[in-house]
Amino acid sequence: MLGKKIIFTIFVLLLPILAWGQSARQLVAQGNTVYRNGKYSKALSLYRQAAKKKPKSPYVQFDLGNAMYKTGNLKPALAAYDRAAANSRNKQFIGKSRFNQGNTTFRAAELKLKSNAKTALKGMAASIHYYRLAMRLDPKLAAAASNIEIVKQRIYKVKQEMARQQAQEKAARKARKKMAKKLRKMAKKQKKMAAKGQNKTGLAAQKKLQQQTKSMADKLAKEQKKYGAGKTAQAQKDLNAAIKAQNKAITSMKKKAPDKAAAQKQAAKKLRQAAKSLNPTTAKKGKKKSEKGKSADKTGKNNHKKGKNPGATAGKSPKPKKSAGNSQAARKKGAQTNQTAADILNEERQNDLRRQEQNQLQNRYEAVDKNW
Repeated sequence: MLGKKIIFTIFVLLLPILAWGQSARQLVAQGNTVYRNGKYSKALSLYRQAAKKKPKSPYVQFDLGNAMYKTGNLKPALAAYDRAAANSRNKQFIGKSRFNQGNTTFRAAELKLKSNAKTALKGMAASIHYYRLAMRLDPKLAAAASNIEIVKQRIYKVKQEMARQQAQEKAARKARKKMAKKLRKMAKKQKKMAAKGQNKTGLAAQKKLQQQTKSMADKLAKEQKKYGAGKTAQAQKDLNAAIKAQNKAITSMKKKAPDKAAAQKQAAKKLRQAAKSLNPTTAKKGKKKSEKGKSADKTGKNNHKKGKNPGATAGKSPKPKKSAGNSQAARKKGAQTNQTAADILNEERQNDLRRQEQNQLQNRYEAVDKNW
């Protein structure tokens, strides 16, 4: 908490309302009396009645803003102070209106701090803006300068707390990820045990795995005390359920009952669920990879059914052409082909000569002086 508190100016003027109608003046006077006695809701009701009669009076709007502030109606209070400033030409009065807008904005930011720290910081910065406006309009308003320093200190402390919370959350995520990885390995081991028969070695292995599960549950409980139980409560329930299932499996194995595999499968399921609760991101990645693999397999099967070779070029194989019936026509066609090939070679030689000439011309050019 801060050593100093934000200063809120109680500014109630009676003199400017003497020229008003009797009813409006009486409403404001009654409002001022109950306001001083701490009856802010009653004062608010009276100021609202006065505002209906004199909506453009800056003094009524200012007093209305004060009553709204005291009753926790911060957004309407901000608007009332704004109307008070807009309807006045007195710099000192406008300065006090801006000052109280700063107080209102700061209080709203403080209330927002627990739910949204970033929005709260923006509100605090806005309150400094109002205090600075107040100082420009009324340099004698020392409370504005004091409040600016107090808000700056508050912003610094909020940022420090945010950084601490972020570091704590990062450490908690890392711890959860590590635990989730270990729990997945334990789940696989438990699943393998369910497939094996009953023997002394299997019973010892099951007891050892249960001990590891209990150890993980204890470790998770310590993490909850350190970082809070928000994202680990479900994992704790799953671990407790896994321990119960393992207990049932051990009892069945001792009695050589046939239901030990079902209990072990249940334990494996709960271990996987606990891992998913602790680190859901990894589970989602695994699911995407699995879906991608299935899609690739499906594509391969479809290609196989259609007789397609994934490595082959798309399109049908060209059918062999029928042999020409007239040998003379074939010879003529062959001659035309040879002539076309000769023309292409000749054109290529001419293109080479042109390129050589262009290169020679380019090599003759000198660099241009660019000091222009």
